Amino acid sequence: MRPPKEFPLGAAERLKVLLKQAATVADQRRIQAVLMRALNPSPPSLIAGVTGLSVATVRILHSRFLRQGESPV
Repeated sequence: MRPPKEFPLGAAERLKVLLKQAATVADQRRIQAVLMRALNPSPPSLIAGVTGLSVATVRILHSRFLRQGESPV
């Protein structure tokens, strides 16, 4: 298995701001899933258990964030 890619510098701080601005619970969960990875490289299975999202969804969110930045979150 390849090592996970590093998140950009300052991503955690920007995600914390987005979390405070989240309008729905679904938005909060998606942002939390990416924020948890930005703060501490936890495995997707652990993040899924905490947020209530599926492991596949967590992986997709991480991948999209790495490719597109904050817009898909």
